[in-house]
Amino acid sequence: MNTHLITKVCGLSHAENMLKVDKLDVNFIGLIFYPKSPRFVTTKSLPPTEAKKVGVFVNTSINEILSHIKSYNLSAVQLHGQESIELISNLRQAILNDPQLSFIEIWKAIPIKNKSDFKQCAAYEHHVDKFVFDTKTNVLGGSGIQFNWSNLEAYNLSTNFLLSGGISAEDADKICQIQHSKLIGVDLNSKFEIQPGLKDIKKLSIFTSQLKAYENSIV
Repeated sequence: MNTHLITKVCGLSHAENMLKVDKLDVNFIGLIFYPKSPRFVTTKSLPPTEAKKVGVFVNTSINEILSHIKSYNLSAVQLHGQESIELISNLRQAILNDPQLSFIEIWKAIPIKNKSDFKQCAAYEHHVDKFVFDTKTNVLGGSGIQFNWSNLEAYNLSTNFLLSGGISAEDADKICQIQHSKLIGVDLNSKFEIQPGLKDIKKLSIFTSQLKAYENSIV
């Protein structure tokens, strides 16, 4: 792993809770714009945060994505459905055509169960800025289930990735032991919840503190 892992806390939908998470010095806050998700963001007004905001979309139109980028001051777009390369290319062009949005990153979530699942990444290589490796299940995210992290050795492309899927407060040490040069961060969700959309600040604090302690020990 890199000597510093970025932290994304996903699935926040309560303003006060979001501000508490932000005080933990996390890097990204994930907002889910998928109506079928129990963590779906319905409010039109969310507080500004030091952490950058990532919008999570599932098979959403480009116009709607662009609208949410502006409305919620997003810094990145995470595509969590069956988005085509054509859609991603068109989204990228639309972002580049607007000087106010040119900094926006595009991330692609890839569902993983076996080593062979990493083959699907090749089609998206050079089209997205980051991958998010989530556990392949019958639901889209927030399953609380981990895939076998030893399978990460099968990933050999150049695009960096965040590890997602069932990470808990007890997994910090295990994650720190992963030796993969393209692992740059973690995506935390359901194992840190009091209820869908509401995060447990104590659990998040324990996890982030353990990560920092490990990183400081190897600097």
